[in-house]
Amino acid sequence: MSPDYLSKEKKAEFEAELLHLKTVIRPAISERIQTARALGDLSENAEYQTSRNEQGKNEGRIQQLEAILKNSKLIERSGSDVVEFGATVVVHKIADNTEKTFIIVDDAEADIAQGKITPHSPIGMEMMGKSAGDVFMITTPRGTVEYRIVSVA
Repeated sequence: MSPDYLSKEKKAEFEAELLHLKTVIRPAISERIQTARALGDLSENAEYQTSRNEQGKNEGRIQQLEAILKNSKLIERSGSDVVEFGATVVVHKIADNTEKTFIIVDDAEADIAQGKITPHSPIGMEMMGKSAGDVFMITTPRGTVEYRIVSVA
């Protein structure tokens, strides 16, 4: 399995979530379990069962985040002027004279609403390796759309 790639922002977000789960959520769940245990019969104690389920989900998420952070590589730009992982790309849609900005990220971070796309997306595949001034086309259900790369940062 290939490692995940994370931007500095996403890595920081995962680290903050992990810290919160370990230092705030874990102790709160543990406290609820202790309180529920004090109530007696655990087999019919809904609060205990609910808290144990929450604990399982929390521990699972902690393990998942730890694995991601351990096995992922930080996206670092090489400094070239071509579209690559981590690049911020401004494109000009020729047909309607509009511009959009995209950031090339790993699948785990992709969010088209925020302009974060993967190199595996149709537009990402066409942009990879290109430079400012290059023109490329994307075939959509509505037809072919032509773009020109304005800048790569």
